[in-house]
Amino acid sequence: MFDGYKDNNIKLYLTLSQLLIKSGSNFDLSYPDTGVYVEDIDNNSSFYSLTLSSQKTIAALVLPLSDYIKNSSKKLVIKSGFWPSWPVTDTKTIMFQFTEVDSMIKTLNTCTSLLTAP
Repeated sequence: MFDGYKDNNIKLYLTLSQLLIKSGSNFDLSYPDTGVYVEDIDNNSSFYSLTLSSQKTIAALVLPLSDYIKNSSKKLVIKSGFWPSWPVTDTKTIMFQFTEVDSMIKTLNTCTSLLTAP
């Protein structure tokens, strides 16, 4: 994805407590509509704010992913600006199909069960 300055890779990392979004550029959360949206089949969406880590290339959020696995969720949409981007550009949008996130959740659950098995 072009961030206004260069091509930028966005990666998702799932932990037991949060979703981490890693960028090749610094996030700039001052852009309008910045956050994560979970959109359903009818384009209704739930909004979640991003929190920037001490490393400006990582943003985190607590997202109740299990709430979305068995319903009509369709897309995970991330909106943010990036720095440096001068002059200021527009808010960038990155979309992930929820089937990709669902696969991450299933893998994390499998790993967790293997680690906690007696």
